[in-house]
Amino acid sequence: MLNTGENKAIELGMKFSQSHLELIRLEETRTVRRSDIQHFKITYGFLGKQVSVIGKSKNTIHFGYYAFSSAQRQQIIAYLQESV
Repeated sequence: MLNTGENKAIELGMKFSQSHLELIRLEETRTVRRSDIQHFKITYGFLGKQVSVIGKSKNTIHFGYYAFSSAQRQQIIAYLQESV
């Protein structure tokens, strides 16, 4: 579990396993099955640098590129590269 803060409430966190990827933002959880990940992209936009994970069923997860530390981003990107 990657968590951006040290609080008990998870402001922004990510879980990834052999079966799925979860993005947790406050009380809301978005999930994409690993087998459904079509591709991911890193874009520059109005909200800054963003990562988008696109699933086959049009299920998409977005999060800020700098929301996680450099080491955490490396883990996330490695996971995504293995999944596509």
